[in-house]
Amino acid sequence: MKKDVFTRDELNKMDTEALKALVLSQQVELRNMRLINDDLTEQLTLMKAKTFGRKSEKNAPDAMQLTIFNEPEVLVDKAPVDEVEIEQVMTYTRKKRAKGQRDEDLSDLPVEVIEHTLPETILEEKLGRDYKRFPDSVYKKLKFVPAQLIVEEHHIAVYPITCR
Repeated sequence: MKKDVFTRDELNKMDTEALKALVLSQQVELRNMRLINDDLTEQLTLMKAKTFGRKSEKNAPDAMQLTIFNEPEVLVDKAPVDEVEIEQVMTYTRKKRAKGQRDEDLSDLPVEVIEHTLPETILEEKLGRDYKRFPDSVYKKLKFVPAQLIVEEHHIAVYPITCR
């Protein structure tokens, strides 16, 4: 197995013939890598030129090519004009979901109520002893447990903001 990286100590322990052979083999490897790099750079340049280069037609356009584009205008002049019948297209309007439909859909599932409140000490510290708690903000979220669905009902305590 040929080693790619040598430490300074390993190089100091090598004799001059081994060092010369190592340098020569690395020179050959470096030359091969440069040739490959030059080849790949040239291929990349050609691919870029082919993909993004200037595209021009060197031949003058044929008379046949010009008549292809004039064909609709020529046919319109010769053909009799027929009345086009306007067709009524069916449209679909989405029905609005009835209010409370989600609660009705989730009513058969078990409910797990999760309370989000602050401890009394923090509330008294921030709002004082005479704070008033507003009605909770409630949202429902479906939680999928394999083979069953559970409705998580989150009750978030809402407190007034007071400036002190």
